[in-house]
Amino acid sequence: MIDLFAIFTSAVSYFTTITFFYHKCIFVIIAIFYFYTNANTNPVMQHVMPERSYHCPRCGSEDIVDYGETFDCKHCVLEFEKKDFDLIEDEANILAIEEKREVASDLYEDKNDEGSG
Repeated sequence: MIDLFAIFTSAVSYFTTITFFYHKCIFVIIAIFYFYTNANTNPVMQHVMPERSYHCPRCGSEDIVDYGETFDCKHCVLEFEKKDFDLIEDEANILAIEEKREVASDLYEDKNDEGSG
C-alpha cells in the first residue's frame, strides 16, 4: 500500500527547500542591486567604485558645481554632461551643452534652408 504520509512529508520537504532557495536568490539579487545603486553613499562600495572627479575640459579647473548628471565650470560658465567624460577619451572633443544646442540649431536651419530653396 502507498504510504501517503511519507509522500506528503517528502513533498513538503522538497517544496520547502525550493522555496528557501528561491528566497535566498531573491535576497542576493536585491542586495547586489542595492549595493550597485548606492555605490556613492555606501561606504563598502566607495572602495570598490570610487567616485570620479570631474574638471572643466576648457580651462582644466576643478572648481565646478555638481548637478548630478551635469556640472558647471565656475570659471568658463559652461555646463558639461558627465556621460561625455565617460564615453569620450579626448577632452578636446567634449562639447558643452550650449555648444551642442548651437550645432543642433545650425543643422536644423540648414535642413530647412535646403528644403525651401
